[in-house]
Amino acid sequence: MKRSCRELGFGFLRSLLASWPNEDSTPESAALVKRLPLRDAFCAASGRELRLLCLHGRGSNNDITALQFNNMRLRTRLSLDFLHGPELASAQSSTFELFSAKPFQAWWSGTLSAAKLRRLVAYLEHYVARLGPFDGLFGFSQGAALATLASAADVRRALGLPESPPWKFVVCGNGVHLGDEAVAEL
Repeated sequence: MKRSCRELGFGFLRSLLASWPNEDSTPESAALVKRLPLRDAFCAASGRELRLLCLHGRGSNNDITALQFNNMRLRTRLSLDFLHGPELASAQSSTFELFSAKPFQAWWSGTLSAAKLRRLVAYLEHYVARLGPFDGLFGFSQGAALATLASAADVRRALGLPESPPWKFVVCGNGVHLGDEAVAEL
């Protein structure tokens, strides 16, 4: 069963990048890019594609996130890397099981405590230090919450990390609000 980007929660990002040039670009869409030159300006300045580290949602996995990006044709426009959550989880949707035979993951289960948050940020920072640099993080649902918390200056300060994360931006898809319990514990 084929699902659209909008059904998988990525309509906003697809519309944002729809005007970026590719092999099927028209002169009209190329002209739009001249008004929104983020990707091209970055690539020209850095000499490389924009690198994005992707964090899936709870009950998902890297296969599902990669499929969501493939459906938007983003893999031809960005350099994407996928980090899986450290905990096993049941599939968020039975549809996911049609698209991936790999285990489904979560970033945490139950309530997010300060101790869990410390371990998750350390896990993320270790991955970025080992395989980075990454220009940005993309998080979906639970991954969006982690990307946001791992980028927040007050959280980073409480964890003894530099206030500025090693990435420049965060894109959140279908983010969730956690409450402030874990951050307050820090």
